[in-house]
Amino acid sequence: MKKLLSICIPTMNRPDWLLQAINSILASNLFLERIEICISNNCSERDYSEVERRIESASNLCKICYVRHDLRITLDENHHYVKKMSNGEYVYFLGDDDYFLKGQIAKLFDFIEAEKPDLAIFNGLLVDGNNNYLGRHFNLPSKEYLSLDAAFMDLRDKGMFGAVLVRRDFLQDEDFSNLYGTSHGYGCYWFSILKKYEQSLGVRIFIPDFPCVALRCSEKNYNHIYVYYRDIPYETAVFKRFAQPGEAQRLIARFEQMLNTRISSFRFMCALSDFGCDLSLIKTINPVFYSKYSLRIKFARVISRSKIYKIIKDCYRMGKERLKIYSTKSFQTEDINLITSSQ
Repeated sequence: MKKLLSICIPTMNRPDWLLQAINSILASNLFLERIEICISNNCSERDYSEVERRIESASNLCKICYVRHDLRITLDENHHYVKKMSNGEYVYFLGDDDYFLKGQIAKLFDFIEAEKPDLAIFNGLLVDGNNNYLGRHFNLPSKEYLSLDAAFMDLRDKGMFGAVLVRRDFLQDEDFSNLYGTSHGYGCYWFSILKKYEQSLGVRIFIPDFPCVALRCSEKNYNHIYVYYRDIPYETAVFKRFAQPGEAQRLIARFEQMLNTRISSFRFMCALSDFGCDLSLIKTINPVFYSKYSLRIKFARVISRSKIYKIIKDCYRMGKERLKIYSTKSFQTEDINLITSSQ
């Protein structure tokens, strides 16, 4: 019988956290007959014997497909492989260091059955390596998008791995392959959405009003400078290359302009530098951008290290916190309770 939901987990060298992820799914025992778990082990050096024993012991509870590769493949290839292992109507991409929050799979099924979404981008709860609550991922307001233009502009760069639910039919193999090298091949669902847009067909896109997953912030091996000044621009260029002419190209061009405005802003550069990112790397990874904004980049590096910037930032943060304190206090308490109960 075809499952409603395929939870796809690519993994490499994180057996302990993967075990937690698997157990968080198996805890939703009322829904296991409608779930399949697909795991693609990318030639890990670490010992997965405990994970494999857990998979074997749970085989009578839930369909679990597990493959261990003998040769290392790329990140996008592993994401693609685990998608091809799946057979569900929907795919939820889960990082091997993330886990489902207690009781939220039930909400996920209620949401799927009530709304019949084509795509849903969730707000995850951020945790550290010890499962301590750090905040919300993006903290996007819940909504159903009635305009694809608005959905694309808002969500094009916000489909974080671990926070995406999509119809499996929207993940076409050719589109996935076209995005190899971007580290976000799983975002190929936008090609299917844009094709439907060109055909004037409706697409149901949501930001649900509940978090599903705890997203772990530890042991990330990416650099924000590379993400914003190399990866996302390259990925956007790939979309332009393969998208159909017409409205799809117009939308991508609008997003590209918005992205460039954002990453070239003095405030954004100062924030990255203050976060610890080395803005001088832009010269190597995106020389065209650097030549156009070199003075702004150099000035941002100097200002972000000054006492004046620290004072301005602290004043801004204090004012922002005063405005947010009443609206955020309630959901922070709920989030912490969710994290605590999920341990």
